[in-house]
Amino acid sequence: MKMPHTGRRGGWLASCARLTGVTVAAAGMVMASEKPPLEAADPLEPPVINGGVLENDGLGNMVIQRTITTLGDRFYDAFASHWRAQSVVARGVITIEERPWMTEGTEVLVRYQNQVVHRTRVWPRNPDPETTAEASVAIVSDIIARYQRPLGNGRNPQDGAKE
Repeated sequence: MKMPHTGRRGGWLASCARLTGVTVAAAGMVMASEKPPLEAADPLEPPVINGGVLENDGLGNMVIQRTITTLGDRFYDAFASHWRAQSVVARGVITIEERPWMTEGTEVLVRYQNQVVHRTRVWPRNPDPETTAEASVAIVSDIIARYQRPLGNGRNPQDGAKE
């Protein structure tokens, strides 16, 4: 498509060049600007850490909500508040997921490092989601504490599973 000439000095191509910061050659070709490139020629290098390799991405002990219904929201709110009050610090992300059921409350999955560690059914009442969440925190914290316990300690790692 041919652009009409506006009668101004340099025409349409020159005005675009002025806006973008590139120079226009006499033959009408667009030349590269003298501005530095947007991307550096050298790839990014990871920072040097005095203590060795960085093992934690900073997202440890975070509880993430992936619920859909009000019932799931109530469970998540209670779980998160009880989780902050307990002593176990997870070295990974905990995710609360929900699978609603039409007539049977909702099913809640608690994942730690993308693995389901606890599954429970939540009802609107008897027991309410807050009571179920409090019991779930106790179970999940025990599972995570056992999982994070360093293997070894002078014992056979398979012996820890019998506790």
